[in-house]
Amino acid sequence: MIEAGAPGTTGGVRLRKQIATRRAVEEAAWRLFTTKGYHQTKIDEIVQEVGISQRSFFRYFDSKEAVLFGDWRRDHEELARRIEKADPALAPLSAVRAAAMSTADLMDRDRLLVRTRSELTKSSPTVGGYYRQIIQPAWEEAVASALASRLGVDPDVDPTPRAVAGAAAGMLNAAVSVWVAGGCADLLTDLAARSFDVLNPPVERPTGDR
Repeated sequence: MIEAGAPGTTGGVRLRKQIATRRAVEEAAWRLFTTKGYHQTKIDEIVQEVGISQRSFFRYFDSKEAVLFGDWRRDHEELARRIEKADPALAPLSAVRAAAMSTADLMDRDRLLVRTRSELTKSSPTVGGYYRQIIQPAWEEAVASALASRLGVDPDVDPTPRAVAGAAAGMLNAAVSVWVAGGCADLLTDLAARSFDVLNPPVERPTGDR
């Protein structure tokens, strides 16, 4: 039986085209952001650069802010998978820490992009609002859901998954803020590790203390 979306099928060709178009939009947007500035770049200019309609643009991104953050849903899903697959012996925060370090390592390799996002999150009301209202809550929910699955608990009954997710988000945000303020000179992985170390003792209680 051939699965929908498998290579060589109509669905597979369509999926590859969608992925290529989405990537082309992101690349065109970042070229314009770099040369003209984020606020000076219009969606009309992005679609003209790619050769698609505005309607097609909105199939992939719901706003210009969404382009700035790329395929964050895919990134959150990957983070959740890493948390679920982490060593079963790890306590909740340690599992998130192990998974998040891979993300920090990727951010270390793409400093200009991350720095631009972070600076705009602070300086632009629309970008900052998008991050606080969409990106961060979705990140915390993805982490909490992965932890709930890992622990076999209901996050609406047991506060542990959401408490750990919220703490981890705060620690990573602190690390990124210091990193960007310092011109991204240090390794984000080092700063993230230091941030996690701050709250590690109070969050990582022995199971018997519950």
